[in-house]
Amino acid sequence: MEETQNFRVLLDEGQVDEMPQTLSEILEKFEVDQEEWIVERYLINTWQIGRRDEAKELIFVEGKISGSINDKGEIKKTNLYQIKVWIARKNPISFEPVISPIQITMPPVLHQPKTKIGGAQTALIIPDPHFGYLKDTNTGQLVSMHDQRALDIVFQIAQEYHFDFVIWLGDILDLAEWSDKFIRSPEMYFTTQPAIISASTFMAKIKSVTSDAVHVALAGNHEQRLITSIIMNLKQGYHLRSVDELSSPPSYSVERLLDLEGIGIEYIPGYPSGEFWLSEKIRCIHGNVVRAAPGSTMGQVVMSDTVTTIQGHIHRIEAVTRTVKNYEGKEVIWGISPGCLCKTNGVVPGSSNNHWQQGFLILTFNENDLLSPNIVNIQNGTALINGKMYFGEEDEQINLATYMNGVPPTTSQ
Repeated sequence: MEETQNFRVLLDEGQVDEMPQTLSEILEKFEVDQEEWIVERYLINTWQIGRRDEAKELIFVEGKISGSINDKGEIKKTNLYQIKVWIARKNPISFEPVISPIQITMPPVLHQPKTKIGGAQTALIIPDPHFGYLKDTNTGQLVSMHDQRALDIVFQIAQEYHFDFVIWLGDILDLAEWSDKFIRSPEMYFTTQPAIISASTFMAKIKSVTSDAVHVALAGNHEQRLITSIIMNLKQGYHLRSVDELSSPPSYSVERLLDLEGIGIEYIPGYPSGEFWLSEKIRCIHGNVVRAAPGSTMGQVVMSDTVTTIQGHIHRIEAVTRTVKNYEGKEVIWGISPGCLCKTNGVVPGSSNNHWQQGFLILTFNENDLLSPNIVNIQNGTALINGKMYFGEEDEQINLATYMNGVPPTTSQ
């Protein structure tokens, strides 16, 4: 079993010059045997504390305090500094019984040339995967809400094509057990941990093969479930942070639970107002409007907008255009919903009798905001893209990572 330790020291401003300034000096100061230990990561940060500058003249007589406090009207400030190092044994010590930790190995990045033509930019738009599980209360078997076969097709495309942007349109997590919209059945209990493991692992996989792209994840209404539940039931946990990571996202937050900062993905909170602009006239949102008739949702969006809008939320494939007039003349704007990447068979709570479609978007656009949307429809784990068939498969590494009670999850239902 791998043994990991960490040590830290807190300093006030007057002690800084007395302490080591480099990692090697830190290890030498604390007598770390580098033949036995390896540094996993280290952190050096600073913050400021203050208190009122007061002169107190107090006496305690017969159980009573008397005297005066002279408030000078100033705040005395002191800088504190922290040095923290995480180390692990190079040769782990085995205990009985021996437990082997799960290792998730990212697939190698394909090295075939990925060229851009004519100065255009390309974005991979990933809508509504709803990473989550339902648990069989008798066997502990996990049944996924996200569709690994559909997600695998997205990964294959991420490997094969060059992308300047990778945009997650929200509802990355389903968070059914955090919802107050319906009665939460026992099948939803204690499923958040495997869900965030699966989601973070897959997002890191996508990042590994599109490392040159700008990566952005939007908050959706399902991510909002976490915040709402904390505010309603655990106000003390709202925006709570560990003392050694005060500059990091809150401990109870989607970006922290998924380690998006560590993966290298920018998170845009603030649903429903959060948005990301690919250009001055192309914006990406999660969306908060749903209309029943096919095409009606994006029809309403495009009628109320003067820019192209790409959104998730409705789990349907819709593309609507409108010609608008502006100072430069006429131009075509789009309203596009590329579908979803969760299952459409009713396993997602609230999805009975739905008319959802699976898909994602490959969007090419240039500096003049001319765009060419390629909406990829996925059916039964297969897709046709530019004349080539793609077949999705389950990811056994993710399945291994999400074991619960010794029973692996299934994506076949």
